[in-house]
Amino acid sequence: LQELDQKTAISTQFAVVVMHEDQKKMAQRLFKTPLIFSIQEAKGLEYQNIILYNFVTQATQHFNSICQGIQSADLQKDFAYARNKDKTDKSLEIYKFYINALYVGLTRAMCNLYWVEQEHQHQIFQLLGMQNAVEHLDLIQQDSSLQDWQREAKKLELQGKTEQAERIRKEILKEEVPTWQVLDRQQ
Repeated sequence: LQELDQKTAISTQFAVVVMHEDQKKMAQRLFKTPLIFSIQEAKGLEYQNIILYNFVTQATQHFNSICQGIQSADLQKDFAYARNKDKTDKSLEIYKFYINALYVGLTRAMCNLYWVEQEHQHQIFQLLGMQNAVEHLDLIQQDSSLQDWQREAKKLELQGKTEQAERIRKEILKEEVPTWQVLDRQQ
């Protein structure tokens, strides 16, 4: 975690995605980047590199239920996907959010996905063929220029991601709001 944070903290090419809004605070303690998004905020965004943080760990019981009864061999066959014919049966609706969130999180990365989990031995990783955790990364320092950060802040602001845009301006660009009233020609 420390190496990943050090080499990506001031890069506009890396973003951290967590499952729920309340998990962003924990991620902010570990990752210095201002580009930390809940899965709802991440919809529509794309970054070269995505760090999924504790996606499964924070919803272990739900992912246990989703994986229950599934073997790796089951995923090697072709499936016929269809919606439940009984529209009154809503018993599987609870899992829809987690499956969709996983899909959204995985597809935000254009090149690389870094998946950081406390509980990295979960069955879902075995089913996905990701059971080997890496202890050390061969990652080059990824710094972005101030102009890159200015463009990123503007882009996020235009998309309504004001929290992240404000963090960029405060933490990276070191912009400060003046303590006096700023007058413009209209005033």
